[in-house]
Amino acid sequence: MGRARRAKGRRPKDESAIGVDRTRGGWRVQLGDGGAVDVTSPHVDRGQVRGTITVRIGNAIKLRDTVNLTSCRSRTGLIAKLAKKGIVLEERILVALDEACRTPAPVRETGVCDGVGIFRTRCLPAR
Repeated sequence: MGRARRAKGRRPKDESAIGVDRTRGGWRVQLGDGGAVDVTSPHVDRGQVRGTITVRIGNAIKLRDTVNLTSCRSRTGLIAKLAKKGIVLEERILVALDEACRTPAPVRETGVCDGVGIFRTRCLPAR
């Protein structure tokens, strides 16, 4: 029974990192040609990530659609729609957005009251 092995020091091409940035309402991947892929209002429902995808080239919106980022069929359909418009988008970008949407939002720290003594009600700023 043989196992699949990977040669040491070599990484498959699809493992290269994709820069995904948090935005006010979701996540964004900047494309090399001055475009961007945004997912807004993402939510996880029964283990599947759904959201609104916007593909921009420059300032022009080329496609906006709701998509299930977890579903291979849904991702493939989106890629096909873009291909009809002459835009090539790699599936790994959508998978990276799916993974980012599963990341919980950071908890915002608030001021902490010191609670020492009866008359001390001064709150300390967050660190």
